[in-house]
Amino acid sequence: MTAATLSRSRLPSFSKSSGWGLWYNKDIFAEVDLDPDNPPQTLAEFIDACERIKAAGYYAFHPAEDSAPRKLRRIWYVFFWQMGGELFDQDYSHATFNNPKGLLALQFLVDIFNDFGWNEPGTNGYSQFAAGELGMLVAGNWYYGTAVGSGVNWGYAPMPSFFGVPYTWGNSHQLVIPVQPAGTSEDVYLAAMEVLKFISENSHIWTMYGGHITAYKPEAENPELLASEYWTKSGQWLNEMAQRGLVHFPINHPKGSELEHAIQAQIELAVNGQISPQEALDRAEEDCNRILSGG
Repeated sequence: MTAATLSRSRLPSFSKSSGWGLWYNKDIFAEVDLDPDNPPQTLAEFIDACERIKAAGYYAFHPAEDSAPRKLRRIWYVFFWQMGGELFDQDYSHATFNNPKGLLALQFLVDIFNDFGWNEPGTNGYSQFAAGELGMLVAGNWYYGTAVGSGVNWGYAPMPSFFGVPYTWGNSHQLVIPVQPAGTSEDVYLAAMEVLKFISENSHIWTMYGGHITAYKPEAENPELLASEYWTKSGQWLNEMAQRGLVHFPINHPKGSELEHAIQAQIELAVNGQISPQEALDRAEEDCNRILSGG
């Protein structure tokens, strides 16, 4: 391909995927008579594990990394998706999450930080886990380097089946070549293409040290990657979730960011006890429908 063949609709890119899984402290598991090599997979197993960990004086579970509003929204998505919930109708004409499934998902999230006593509102699960104070953490694969550096004896597992099909939250990122101003030399495009080609053809390195999954299939099968500690201890499970179609992605709409901010603002208020879960869904539904209608 030469630069002359490039157009605004056809520019090369490099992409990778990321997603959430379950990080757990193997030493805490052993202390409370849980199998360090078999983390909970069902809701009943999960509740039992959390109660044992809490009784031993640890934070039992943090479902949302550092409790940032967007993280609380994501885990609510996960619970809702696992019940078969859909956030919007197919045409994005209105919100479809203010229903019994959406309410159960949000009530469960609120209870984790409050009535269940498994953690506290506003806490940083990243820090709790790295300090050896937390039994289980839902976090992205980018946490790998921190987990290794923490000295914690940790394990990683796919997202448990809390309410049904064990869907998780995920996302992807791309490096692209923007169309340059008219008159830009072909050499600029060709040099950029060489950089992307190099990154793609060596993206097993990005995967191992960045804690992600390359979308370039030959590199996803790179022997060095498959033999690496990253892959054997965590990456393979994220890849398995992706291959099984269990990774759900963000809202696919031109106003997706607005919609997500509208939802997460209310989720955070509910988790912090400032409004009820039902009030949160009512407000989020109203705000999302206003955004979708152009208001």
